[in-house]
Amino acid sequence: MARHSDRTPTHPGALLREDLLPAMGQSVTDLAARLALSEADLLDFLAERTPVAPELALRLGAVFGNGAAFWNRLQAAHDGRSHPPSGSYRNASPG
Repeated sequence: MARHSDRTPTHPGALLREDLLPAMGQSVTDLAARLALSEADLLDFLAERTPVAPELALRLGAVFGNGAAFWNRLQAAHDGRSHPPSGSYRNASPG
């Protein structure tokens, strides 16, 4: 399968919203309770308004059995492509 290098990696909230939550057959309210999050916080994450914070990565990894590193990598990949370097780093000089 070919990868599209110009495509921004999926936000982890979209993966949860589009794939995992429907597969689980669980409501947002139920998942929020399992994650010990407010429903509003989970909805913000699902709507891609907030990133995976380290604590959320730990909780998601525990609930889904895939570890915090999985969620952190998804977020890092998304952030790396959705917020590319501005180019101003070229003018930076050490110390």
